[in-house]
Amino acid sequence: MLEIEQKLNITVSLPQICYFCKGDITTFGMKSESLCFHSLDGNHNNWDPENKIPAHKNCHLRYHNEGDKNASKRSEVREKMSGAWTPERKKAQGRRTTEMNKNCVGKKHHFFGKHLSEKHKRKISESNKGKPPSKGMTGKCHSEEAKRKMSESHKGKPATRGFSGNRHTTESKRKMSESHKALGRRVDIGN
Repeated sequence: MLEIEQKLNITVSLPQICYFCKGDITTFGMKSESLCFHSLDGNHNNWDPENKIPAHKNCHLRYHNEGDKNASKRSEVREKMSGAWTPERKKAQGRRTTEMNKNCVGKKHHFFGKHLSEKHKRKISESNKGKPPSKGMTGKCHSEEAKRKMSESHKGKPATRGFSGNRHTTESKRKMSESHKALGRRVDIGN
């Protein structure tokens, strides 16, 4: 908040009242209920304290995404975008994404060799406290419609079962055996 305080040339304290929902704003930070400032004149570079009003981040975002001034633009943009994504374009986009992914692996990855500071790890830990861990589909069931769609998408394709039905060559068995012996493991590999 120090940067905002310097730009506004005032001290920002909590709680504040949200301009949109009239609820209390009690936190700073990145959460949706945190404090942010809305520009009354629409100019985000105008840091006059009279131009900036407090709002929850989610209320501010909702205003800009669903406000009257943006409604007509949004429907036009949606219509324009829906016609732009042809099957050929989606396929080409998939190829570009695959190529970009290849260029972001290992030493080429932007975070390669870097580590999070203990302070940052602590912040992440604090923000995740009280939230249930993500377990994907554990304890959930696919709907009948989802099952039908998955079934349709797999029809005509060969079943993939990893290495099932295949056999290791004599050479690969020998290499695995040597590898396990070097690690001090006893493994019986059949013929």
